[in-house]
Amino acid sequence: MSKHDKSSDTLDIGCLEAIENFYAWLDDEIKDPGAIRRLEEHIRHCDSCYSRAEMERALTRHIRQTSRVDDPGPSLDTLKDRLRKIVEEK
Repeated sequence: MSKHDKSSDTLDIGCLEAIENFYAWLDDEIKDPGAIRRLEEHIRHCDSCYSRAEMERALTRHIRQTSRVDDPGPSLDTLKDRLRKIVEEK
């Protein structure tokens, strides 16, 4: 791996573009296979972005694990029924 901002390879993206796409990539929101390939290729060859991607992955995994809700509370339908009863009483 090397530290760089932009490779001479025309398929490579720069660090700024990689960083801007980290969260979408982690959340599987990037649908273009070519964009995914370019981002992952950049991460594989850039020490700085690789380190950041690993940190973001760990942080995302931690947030997902710790933010699970055991009791999600009342359903939307239950809340609507409660609101309807309140409105009807007035």
